Amino acid sequence: MWLAALYLVGGAWGQAPTALTVRAATNTQVQLGWTGSAPQYTVQRAPVGGSFVDIATISTTIYTDTIIDPYVDYTYQVIAGTSGNASSNQVTTGPPPAGLSVAAPAPLFGNTPGNGYGYNITLALDGNGDPAIAFLWVDPGNQADYTLAQLLFRSWNRAAATWNPVVKIATVGDVTSSGHASTSLAWDASSKTFAVATEDRTSSIRLYNSTDGGASWTLRKTFHPDYSSGVSLALTGGIFHLAFNVSGEGLDYVTGKLSSDPSTWKTTIAPQPAGTDLASIGASPSLALDSNGNPAIAYYSSQQSGNRQNILFFWRPGSAPIQALLLKDTVIESDYVRMVFRNLNPRLAVGASSKLTSATPDGAGVYFLRSDDAGATWQTPVPLQPDGNSGTAYPFDIASDSKDGAAIAFGTDGLIGKMACGNPKLARSSDLVNWKTCSAPNAEAFTLYPDSLQLAFGGNDRVYLLWFNTGSSQADTGILMYREPPPNQPVGPVISAVQDAASARAPVVPGSWVAIYGANLAATTRTWAIEDFIGSDLPSTLSGVSVRFNGLPASVYFVSPGQINAQVPANLNGTVAVSVTSNGAVSATVNATVVANAPSLFFYPAGGKLYPAAVLLDSTLVGDPAVCGVRCSKVRPGDTVLFFVNGLVSSPSGKIIGSPIAYAGAVTVAIGATVVIPAYTGLVAAGEFQMNVVIPAGLAPGEYPLGVTVAGQSSPAGVVLPVMQ
Repeated sequence: MWLAALYLVGGAWGQAPTALTVRAATNTQVQLGWTGSAPQYTVQRAPVGGSFVDIATISTTIYTDTIIDPYVDYTYQVIAGTSGNASSNQVTTGPPPAGLSVAAPAPLFGNTPGNGYGYNITLALDGNGDPAIAFLWVDPGNQADYTLAQLLFRSWNRAAATWNPVVKIATVGDVTSSGHASTSLAWDASSKTFAVATEDRTSSIRLYNSTDGGASWTLRKTFHPDYSSGVSLALTGGIFHLAFNVSGEGLDYVTGKLSSDPSTWKTTIAPQPAGTDLASIGASPSLALDSNGNPAIAYYSSQQSGNRQNILFFWRPGSAPIQALLLKDTVIESDYVRMVFRNLNPRLAVGASSKLTSATPDGAGVYFLRSDDAGATWQTPVPLQPDGNSGTAYPFDIASDSKDGAAIAFGTDGLIGKMACGNPKLARSSDLVNWKTCSAPNAEAFTLYPDSLQLAFGGNDRVYLLWFNTGSSQADTGILMYREPPPNQPVGPVISAVQDAASARAPVVPGSWVAIYGANLAATTRTWAIEDFIGSDLPSTLSGVSVRFNGLPASVYFVSPGQINAQVPANLNGTVAVSVTSNGAVSATVNATVVANAPSLFFYPAGGKLYPAAVLLDSTLVGDPAVCGVRCSKVRPGDTVLFFVNGLVSSPSGKIIGSPIAYAGAVTVAIGATVVIPAYTGLVAAGEFQMNVVIPAGLAPGEYPLGVTVAGQSSPAGVVLPVMQ
């Protein structure tokens, strides 16, 4: 609830715009809406970390911004009249925060993050180029019962600049594998459809789809109720392409129109080259589409005699498999492959347990392998350089950019000596020959080992890297994400304003609640919960987000990517430096002015007006029933009304208020021209003052301006009190 400040239009004072929201947002436009009665508005926009500029002057309360960079986060505000007048609240929209963040924090059991939240991540970029993920939660009860493992889905909400709630697709049982992919997610822009393939507890493969952005899912078909493993899925033009291994049969390739009856789908078994076994059940195939939308599959088989050497095949359905790589003296369980296309040419990341080249350390390795003639012939594999003496190992993933560069993310299999970079490792090459290995910037903030990971280039050739991590808190347990920022965009939290949480004005009071606006402030949206409290202490960290005033920790009530609500620490005065720490990254400081008194009524908007967040003694909300219904009521003379105020006077901070603390100073309440002294004024909760006011006799029916004054300081105008006989 934010109390509007004032604006000046045509020489007359009125209320600043309120309730600014993002009505809709895509990668091409942002639609804004707000409440107000001014004849003219100025819409302002700022890129994250930048300054506000005017982008439009309009006479309506809806505006659509069509000149945006789809890879930049923007903050908007609206001014009634022209620049220099009071502004609305701020809203932020755009892609996920740049830098390091938590895409899916593990749920808490008490104060302990849940177990196994993030196995087998699979990533797809949606129609806005924003990430969507499917993943396994292997122990939902946190009791080591893996038969209850769930397949979950999460996507990014560009309009709200936050992650959508996690959706349960299905209970799949104990299908977790450290050696192959048991899930695969795909997106089709033409039909606006997600699809996901997964192993299940019966050793089958299930195929689900969603046509409402991932909010709900439909099981389309279950394949092979026997020993099947390893899935890879692609979707384009309404047609799905699915590959998986079947024990005793080999590699199955299934395709068809996803919306059609499954009986119309076609299954093809990969041809078995002479002298080889069937496709290896212990290693996942990797299916990808070339620039023409045609599928190809990379998969492992082995020789029937000799040293049981493993063979990596490249197969375009309808033709014969082509041998891409022969791995000598290998163990099939350690072999893994990931494939992408650059135009018509496949690029592979390959894992092997043997030494392929003289430059490769003995025993293990991740290699880059490519074809420049659509898969007909293959070049010598290039070993990825390790970081220090650490190995290069599963899990890994590969992505190709628009300039024919590539990136491969991978894990390590041990450490002898010191590494220069953190985990997960990220190798990049612009010429596909020379590779440089380090890690995602700022990933060193955590001790990480990627049990699963996914990698992709966004449409601006900037990396998305997601991985599963097990840590000690929600800030480092679950699915972590690194988004490479666009050029010149700051990484980490950025503060744009620190304001009183009730009135949106600049001065704040010790012990009161403030709203901190900005971008990249948090990776999630949540308020505090009972498990965040320790004894009588209010939480000072929520989901890895904390706030400091002059270095003093503040209690944190609410966090989101664009806004934080926090309590000003006690015993501050004058100009103080405010900073936000989000998952290890610290913002630049922004100054706030702290004063002894700056009262602001908590309020709510309804019907274009602002009513006090007040209640009668029977807990009925004060308001006009014509706009808020039977849940509220106008007040009558003689009624006792409980009003709630922020910033009345300095108050304690950081602790639960166990019992009310009466305030003996002089406080007055103005109801129109009538001044009333409250029957009671006191602190009833952290940062929240209550005033019990008896509505005076003689007030005629109507709506009266409402204000609070203490120590010569008055609350901003704009709130009205509805009175009836």
